[in-house]
Amino acid sequence: MDGADPVLSVAVESDATWVLGMVSVLRSLRADSIKEMAPYVDDAYQFFDVAAKAYGRPDASIMLSVMDALRELIRAIISGTPSEALGSKALSASAIADLQARVLRFSIGGHGLDHWYVESKSVSLAAWANFAGDLDRLRVEFAKDAFYQAEVIVGALLNVYVSDRSFRIHRREGDIAGVQDLVQPVIEAGFATKASHLSNLEQHAAILDARLAKESDEALQEQRDAAYQIIEIVRRTAKGEGAPGKGEGGAPLPPLPALLSRLVRPGSVEENLLQQMPLELQEAIAEGMDGVADGRRYLNIVQREVFDGIRAKLVECSDYKGEVIPLFDEVLLLILNFVVSRTAADSGHYPYLFDEAAKEIEIHEDLYNYLVGNLGARAEYEVSHVGGGRVDLRLKFDRFAIHIEMKVDSTQVSMDDKTAYLKQAASYQGNDIMVGFLIALRHKAFKKGGPAAHLRSLMGHTTFAIPGDSEPRHIVTVAVPGSRTKPSASTAS
Repeated sequence: MDGADPVLSVAVESDATWVLGMVSVLRSLRADSIKEMAPYVDDAYQFFDVAAKAYGRPDASIMLSVMDALRELIRAIISGTPSEALGSKALSASAIADLQARVLRFSIGGHGLDHWYVESKSVSLAAWANFAGDLDRLRVEFAKDAFYQAEVIVGALLNVYVSDRSFRIHRREGDIAGVQDLVQPVIEAGFATKASHLSNLEQHAAILDARLAKESDEALQEQRDAAYQIIEIVRRTAKGEGAPGKGEGGAPLPPLPALLSRLVRPGSVEENLLQQMPLELQEAIAEGMDGVADGRRYLNIVQREVFDGIRAKLVECSDYKGEVIPLFDEVLLLILNFVVSRTAADSGHYPYLFDEAAKEIEIHEDLYNYLVGNLGARAEYEVSHVGGGRVDLRLKFDRFAIHIEMKVDSTQVSMDDKTAYLKQAASYQGNDIMVGFLIALRHKAFKKGGPAAHLRSLMGHTTFAIPGDSEPRHIVTVAVPGSRTKPSASTAS
């Protein structure tokens, strides 16, 4: 435009390239597929390239590096090798460290300025730097020899694409899907697929070990040996060493069960070695892995620790086998989630937990309604003629039942030392499986006005010996804190 201020024109052009670049970023995150994201990310890269090099913008230089990383992710995912993106120069440790350093310099240098909302922009750039940092953590974990044991790290890495800390630059919740689509394939195709499934196999093998320590069973021994053989094969390949032996030629072998197939590459020597195992053995191991996975699903680190810890002790019970395991585990998971939800709830949802005068019937009915909602008519209320008395709750399955004894308690004695309670809970197992639950609403076991009790102190396992019986009864003990105080009213002492 004739007569225009050249300095102003340059400033407008500089800002225009930045805006066009960010528009392209948002369009890429709102695309319907990875392939449709690619051209928008390329456009953003071009705009930021001009803004960084022609106009010397430090913010554009930062976004240029981010777009370079996103382009590497997209290329790798489209080519079918998503985890290879983590070895690219754009996602190297030095590149990400440089990116984070530039973000810090930009934040410090722009502090207090209001041109183009520098403070808000600093937050946005920092969010993208955090995203790159998460990818760096993923790259580091991939490089570890022992990644196959890092199920806890897998859970943390999954937060890369379910948390919102990297998405504050977006304008609507749906934009999170774009980043999920970029990162999820990288994690699932490489890290989580092998690590989480192998962890489930290791847990299943540990269960078989415990069962074999109690009883001699040729079929279980064969399954246990095969499980450890698979673990060894997958560990070796995870380290890049390859499995010993060669694949056999001849007619194609039947495909592996889905869970086992995720541990090895299609068409590999490792796949061939697993396929040569008897089909019924493959299916038994896959079923065991599936049972472990079902129980662990949706649990965080601490919840999984409590869940796995109780199950590890239950394997000492001779009735905890076969069809009992998946059904009892399902109930254990429900009870764990009940405790988690009730200890996290406020007084508006479950007022009886904050009432010093709350009676047993209140938690009794709360748990019954909760179990009915999940198990339907299998949950029965106050069933008579069980063990010479009336059990509070019975969960009736086709060939056995699980009994739940409930109490309200105003002492500070440990659940494991509640002899009368444990004796009553054990008595209901006289004609059924020797494992059940004792659940108590505890008014005085936890300091009033203090911090909430931790899950580890609320759920446990104990045994109760019955004179004349060769085996003890197994009881899962559950304490639900009562007489609670709202956090805002908690005392500092």
